[in-house]
Amino acid sequence: MLGQPLTRLTALTPNPMAQARLICFPFAGAGAGAFAAWARTPAGRLETLAYVAPGRETRAAEAPLRIWRDLVADATAACRDTPAGPMAFYGHSLGALLAFDVAASLARTREIATVYIAARSFPSRQLSHHAVAIALSDEDLFDALETEFGAPPPAATDPELRALAAERLRTDLEALSTRPAGAPRRLAARLVALVGEEDPSTKGRAVEPWASATTGDFDIVNLPGGHYFVESARDAVRARILRDVGISR
Repeated sequence: MLGQPLTRLTALTPNPMAQARLICFPFAGAGAGAFAAWARTPAGRLETLAYVAPGRETRAAEAPLRIWRDLVADATAACRDTPAGPMAFYGHSLGALLAFDVAASLARTREIATVYIAARSFPSRQLSHHAVAIALSDEDLFDALETEFGAPPPAATDPELRALAAERLRTDLEALSTRPAGAPRRLAARLVALVGEEDPSTKGRAVEPWASATTGDFDIVNLPGGHYFVESARDAVRARILRDVGISR
């Protein structure tokens, strides 16, 4: 168990008296388990939760969502149900786009302090090309993703998890292929792009256009590791988040 199941959210560091809350959105094919190691990281008065999409983990009995706007609506409802107070979002790869779009949906009614865009270039064009990958065999699907993003996460190499990982990837890529290009609106929140130094998908100036998606501050932070630095660089990521929200360990 990662913590107490909260229907759409799983608590990684439960704290009902939290001064602020961080909500995490995983990369394609993953669930709250992608942030399991974060539950062992000191959090001070920051409560950390992870979004669980339909069809995953504690919501395994629900039908998965294959349209982006439906996924955004579900995740927005999950965040709206949290206690009042400032929130920060951390999204990794596909989760970064989801975190941004949810923040845009909530911006008029909730205080969003910071959105962390991890391992995600700015979506300057519609992502309909991902629909092509849905028809690929498992092997070809993982080969295509490795070419674009580098070394895969453990689930993609574990023979017992590989078939399930491929099924979940196809679901997420199908939803992602329906997302419009660009940003739905500019945020007033701080935007921080986190970049793995060995991530081929965010090389060069790929994350710089995110600056146009906020009226607040924009930073780019380089981290050691490849595309899936969510665990390998978690201490550095968490330290940055705790510093930004002004909460001591």
